[in-house]
Amino acid sequence: MSQPSISITAIEPSGRLYGSEYCLLDILTGLDKHVFSWTVLTPGDRGFSSLLQNAGIPCDSTMPHSLHRYRRTYRLLSYSRLLYRVRKLRPQLLYVNQAGILRAANVICRLLRIPGVCQVQTLEDALWISRSGIGTGNMQAFICNSDFIAEHTAVPADRKCVLYQGISSPPLPVPLHSGPGAVATLGIIGRISESKGHYLALHAALLLKQKGIPLRIRVIGDGLTPEDSKRFTNAVNAAGLADFFDFRGYCRDLHAEFSQMQLLLIPSLAEPLGRVLYDAAHFGVPIIAADSGGLGEICRLYGVGESFPAGNAVALAARIEASLKCLPEITAEFHRRSAQMVKSLNMASYLDAVKSILLRAAARQPVSIRWRGDLIPMSQQDSASAGVS
Repeated sequence: MSQPSISITAIEPSGRLYGSEYCLLDILTGLDKHVFSWTVLTPGDRGFSSLLQNAGIPCDSTMPHSLHRYRRTYRLLSYSRLLYRVRKLRPQLLYVNQAGILRAANVICRLLRIPGVCQVQTLEDALWISRSGIGTGNMQAFICNSDFIAEHTAVPADRKCVLYQGISSPPLPVPLHSGPGAVATLGIIGRISESKGHYLALHAALLLKQKGIPLRIRVIGDGLTPEDSKRFTNAVNAAGLADFFDFRGYCRDLHAEFSQMQLLLIPSLAEPLGRVLYDAAHFGVPIIAADSGGLGEICRLYGVGESFPAGNAVALAARIEASLKCLPEITAEFHRRSAQMVKSLNMASYLDAVKSILLRAAARQPVSIRWRGDLIPMSQQDSASAGVS
């Protein structure tokens, strides 16, 4: 006998195409539509709404983007409209995909007497929850994407979950890129910023240039604002490294981008998880990653990639130089290790864990589970996760 459908309204206030939006899309498209019915409230001019429409997922695009930048009066008016819209939808559960709007979401849950779930994807969100003193309100679960994020999220233990994100596609049987030539090509993917390690990569590239080691770095992504992108471009030019960097902008064709790389750099200062690691595993391109945050956590757990101390440009440059000297061996090891990671973090098991959280939260039960992959021994998982992993 099939379960009755549970209606969920998801609030995604950014609407940009970053990791949290793609994580939500995995959930929306992967969960059984006979069990869960979704409506997503998100800005209509930021890219995410188009993906939802293409996937046939109902969405309301009336929410303004960058709401936090507006005056208090306009924000209150927008929150009132949000409350009105959620009230008309009459969901059984509110899913908050960005903690920055958690205060308003808690008010909505309290006024409409519905439970909620909050996804905690970034360190900024985790710290905001911890410092704001906002409490849990009607939130039955906070889903953290790594132990690193969970440690920085000050909510009761009985409502704190840790779920490594699932991987939907197996690795390609062979890498798409050609072998290293006279000039190695490295990639860096993500929003151009200090925290993502772009300036660290710039410093490392300068050190390698001084040693006479030629290379190219493909910068895939833009800054949060045009000024952020321009500032980094100016820094590259000022360092005399214009010939080292190739600015690709925001790209959706990752197949084409990875096909040109020998190595992928993930030099973030404190990456919560980093879905780009999964992309590298899919395309068979080995990584050099900082040893901090959730990214360092998952790389250590599965023995994936080459690492360096976070924030240390000298160590990053040395790791790049050493890796290029033994690239075939590093690539083969990365294929072996990442294949095990992909097998362990399969999407079906991940979605089973998400389903368990949503069902229990909709029944107003506090939820706390921990799932870091099927191949992790049960002694390393919480006993509460035994039924979902």
